[in-house]
Amino acid sequence: MKKTGNKVIGKLMRKKLLSITIAAALISVIFTGCGKKEEAEQKVSISPEEAIENAKEEMANAENLLNEKRKSDGQEKVSSSEDEEKSAVNAEQSSNKILNDTNKVSVVEGGYASGYGVYIGADDETLMQKLSNDTEIGLAIIDAQYISPENISALKSRGKMIYSYINAGSLENFRDYYDTFKEKTLGAYENWDGEYWMDTSDEEWQNFLCNDLAPSLMEKGIDGFFVDNADVYFNYPREDIYEGLKNIVSNLSKMAGGRVIINGGDAFVLRLIEDNNLGVIEGINQECVCSKVDDYSGNVFAPQDEETKNYYLAYLDEVSKNGGDVYLLEYTEDEAIIDELKKLCDEKGYKCYVTNSLGLAG
Repeated sequence: MKKTGNKVIGKLMRKKLLSITIAAALISVIFTGCGKKEEAEQKVSISPEEAIENAKEEMANAENLLNEKRKSDGQEKVSSSEDEEKSAVNAEQSSNKILNDTNKVSVVEGGYASGYGVYIGADDETLMQKLSNDTEIGLAIIDAQYISPENISALKSRGKMIYSYINAGSLENFRDYYDTFKEKTLGAYENWDGEYWMDTSDEEWQNFLCNDLAPSLMEKGIDGFFVDNADVYFNYPREDIYEGLKNIVSNLSKMAGGRVIINGGDAFVLRLIEDNNLGVIEGINQECVCSKVDDYSGNVFAPQDEETKNYYLAYLDEVSKNGGDVYLLEYTEDEAIIDELKKLCDEKGYKCYVTNSLGLAG
């Protein structure tokens, strides 16, 4: 079964990275505050009486301009009751927009989406049943290794962007290339039987992904890549692992014109930011910001703990601040969590896909 899942991040690492982020923000505030204070002190060069007279004059000028504008526009001041009625209408329209605007979280069959859906567990038939007549999803993540070029072309003809899953950081035993690379793995992948962390420093693995697998997916007509398991750098924080992974991602980015989304991999992405290399990717997808998987075998989900959620929110802000797009993948049926995600996406401009199954078949 094709899969994705919550990536486990050590609490010490979370605290360390979050502390760095918060410290940087505090430094920024301190410097900004100092600058404003100095500027204010420089401007205080007239007497209080003169300042009051100047303020009265400016207020009178502003009132005259406002009256002229009201007169020229033929508008009267709206009464407070009319204001309240207008605000209520706007609030209702805003609420409807959250449900219908494909840049926000919107209801679709089988879950909630934001013009963004993840279907890496879907075969040809399931994928076409899901998306053939869909008008909400603008960017669909699929596993193109198992989808025909005809169906990819059909989906693109309906105005959809198609990105393919590609597993850069681990090796699954159901892949047809498993036997070729199984001796180059680093260790078992927790919670996913038959999957193993991959040595991204291995040149044969890099060459296979960049010169064989990825080109074959591009030939099917995909638009970009959804790169999974960059968390290998967190689990094996070696310089050669980082460099190998960066080499893979850079080559995929060149191949797809920059259309690369990293799934998870916060330690790797933060290193890209530190090295001023975030521009090599389009953005990131983060799983389980507001929800978490309680039982992988039973598809049991729960609200995310506050410490982890706060870490992820700070991480997403850091990516967004540095120009990266942010996508979310959540596992839940909890309406309170879904409402929280709606508000988060509306406020931050993120995109989100919510599902009730780890299989991600749509």
